[in-house]
This record gives sequence, C-alpha cells and structure tokens, in this order.
Amino acid sequence: MQGEGWPYYEDWGPKAWCPFKSAGNYFDDTSRMAVAKQVVLVTGPDPKYEGQSLIHSMNFSWGSRDHTWRWRRCGPQDAISAQGRDTGHDHIVFPGTIRIRDDMTILVEGLAREYEGYRFPTDPVRGWWYQKYLPADNWEVPAPEYCEKDQMPPVGYTHPWRFITDRNLMLADNFSHFGTYDSVNSRSQFCTISGPYVRELGRSLSPEEFADLFPEDTQWEDIEDRLRPDSLFEPRITLKIAKRLLPVPFGGRQFGLIAMHWDKRNDDLAPLYEAGSPIVLQSKGPHQDGAPSRIEISISKHYRKWSPPVVQKAEIDVDMQGRKIIISFQSILKLEHRSDSLDRGKVRRVPRRQGPDRSIWRVKMYAFDKEGKPVLLFNKDTSEFTDAGDYTFKHEWLDTQNDANGKPLGWDNLVTNYLSPQGRIDSALSIVFEDLVGHVATPESVIFVPRSRISQRPGRSLP
Repeated sequence: MQGEGWPYYEDWGPKAWCPFKSAGNYFDDTSRMAVAKQVVLVTGPDPKYEGQSLIHSMNFSWGSRDHTWRWRRCGPQDAISAQGRDTGHDHIVFPGTIRIRDDMTILVEGLAREYEGYRFPTDPVRGWWYQKYLPADNWEVPAPEYCEKDQMPPVGYTHPWRFITDRNLMLADNFSHFGTYDSVNSRSQFCTISGPYVRELGRSLSPEEFADLFPEDTQWEDIEDRLRPDSLFEPRITLKIAKRLLPVPFGGRQFGLIAMHWDKRNDDLAPLYEAGSPIVLQSKGPHQDGAPSRIEISISKHYRKWSPPVVQKAEIDVDMQGRKIIISFQSILKLEHRSDSLDRGKVRRVPRRQGPDRSIWRVKMYAFDKEGKPVLLFNKDTSEFTDAGDYTFKHEWLDTQNDANGKPLGWDNLVTNYLSPQGRIDSALSIVFEDLVGHVATPESVIFVPRSRISQRPGRSLP
C-alpha cells in the first residue's frame, strides 16, 4: 500500500506522517480497515504497550483533507485487545470488528465488567465501545504545529469512549445521528426577518411549530446576476418560518423569527434571499390559529451555520431527597476555533473571544423503554438554563412526573429505569443538544453526580 495506493503523500507537505510508509510495526495480520465518507480507519497493535491496539485514521475528503495520519487508542485507556475472547479484564475490545457510521461514530465490539464506576451484576456485558471521530469542537489532535514530517504525532485523540449494549446498538442504528432517537431535519442557512406582521406570526407559533410560506409574485429578474432558477426541485422556493429566541444566559442576541428553506435539497444548493429583499409570503396550507395567511417581510440578515453544537461535558445530578434532577452542560469555543459570525459576532467589528456556543437552543434527553421504543424524557429551551459560571449552564428539572410529551412518567420509574447506573445502560440514555437550525450533537462526556445512592433494580442479562 506504499506505491500508487497513496498518490498524494508526497504533496501533503512538511507535516505528513503515514504509518504505511513508516518503519514502525503498526500493522499485523489482525489489522482491519473501516471506511465511511472518505474517512479511513485502520487498526493495529500498539508498538509501546503489549496487548493494546491503536486506530490510525485519515480524512481524504476533497477540500478538507487532513495533512497527516492520526491515531487513538482502540477503546478506553486501559482496554485490552482480544480476538473475540474474554481475558478477564474490566474493559476488552475486539479490534477486528471496527466499523464507522456515516455520522462519523466509531464502533468496536467488546466486553465490559465495569462502566462509569458501576460494576455490572452480570459479568461481563457484551456490547460496543463507541467514540466520535472528532472531539466536540471538531478540531484535529494534535494541532499542526506539533506534527513533524515522517514522525508519528506525539499525542492522539483522547476524548472518552462510551459503551452501548448489543440490543441498544441495533435500536440506535435505526437513526441517522447516533444518540438522537428521532428524525433530524437540519438546515445550513437562515435569514432573520422583519416586517409589520412578523410579531403577529411570532405570537401564533410555539418553538416547536413552523409556518410554511412561499413567495408570491417574486420578480426574480429584478435581482441582479441571479443565474439559476428559483428552485431545482419545485416550481418555487418555499420557506419555513420558525421562532428562535436565544437564551439570556448566553448573552446572545434575540433572533426572533427566522426563515429557512423548506426543502433541504434547496438548502444545499440555492442561496436564500439577499439582505433587504422585500418579499410577500402566502401560507402554503392551513395556517395556525391567529397566524396571517399573507404577510410582507423584509430579509434582515443572512447566516450560514455549518457546524453542530459544541458541548464538552454534560452532568446529571439526581437529588433523591429533593426529588429533582439537575442537568448542566459546559460549552467552550476556544479563541482559535473556526466559528462564524453567528457564534462569535462579526470578526471585523468584535474581537474573537473564548465563549460558549451561542447557537445551542434546545436540550433533549432520549432513551429506549423496555419494549425498545424511543422515549423523549426531557426537552427544554436553553432559555430555561441559568449561567453557573465557567461556561456552564444549569437547569433544575422539577416537573419529573411527566415526560417531554406530557405522558405520565413517575419519579420512581424515571430514576430506577432510566437514571440509575443499570437503567442508563439498559435504556441507552442519551443527552442531545440542538442548534437553532436543527443540527444535533451529543456531549463529549456525560457525568452522573453521585449525590445520593439510587436504588437499583435487579440487573438482567442483556442480549
């Protein structure tokens, strides 16, 4: 694989390292490859630590190709590599089973006797160790200045690996975004809007609703240098109007109502209207009660939002005595982060600064019930979170008798079946963060604060 297999290696520049061209012993007859979206993963023995394995990775995508191969440990830091057998250790991985999903989640089959401080009553539990290809901030590790030509990078990816059982992986694989047990309908661009009827429309919409409207009698010839049709897929572009009030704790601006492409295919190809464009909109179908069916708006500003939410850590604190659940999360965009004006203000006028990801607007908690059906346990706007300092935001969940859809849940059921150590494993509990255009992401790590002991239901043997 050293010749024509890697034709671009000589052009990678002064920071390139390739394990296939290196003299080190990075691969053997047990090595396996996994590929998705032009990202390549290859397993191999750790040359420094006997019994452990590494995963070497490279992104070959045009326009965002990495300049060197990188590495990470296969599984948790102390995971022992084995070929499908139980070695008696707490954390075991089977490197030959490696796979990577299209959403860039890496999975390796293995065994666990202990997870997040909890020792399983059934010993061991078979499942899959998983990790996102990149950390929460989507930065490669290490930074280019720490890479040297023909030298293995001094450090690899160290963000946490998590564990999911076989049964729950089969359920989670039915969804496009790992950990989000629901459909995802995101966009990459939006416009803020203004006009005499915008306030009325805003009052008629809840944060979960949309108004579907299309332009009426738009004179496209008046828009200079427009060289493409209104839509490549429909007779005309249809807009979806959504209410997005960003929270006070973030110190972010109030976006109010925003306009997005109704058809995601147009979102990828066709630009939205230019700022200042006056547009008369008409309702596409039966409109919500109180909402005008025909309004005139003006485009205030156009935004691009490519990246998903950035959350490094989430914490869940179950207060048994107070019968409440405290949910908090930490979001940090470093000064050097490749963020746009939505996250950090206009670069030309406002200095770049470290701070939270200001695009996060919703926090959700999903799980699977005993029948394997997805349950939305928690769904709150970030305006209900308070600033706890250190880029951390906190919410006390007091209404825990119902789930996010208002169905009876009950404190004992919630704590025992979903939030206890065994319940979290059995239900594949997941916290998800959503930005104002629908991108979703799970946190880099989830910590459960042991404030007081949660009663455990008897552990059951998992498939």
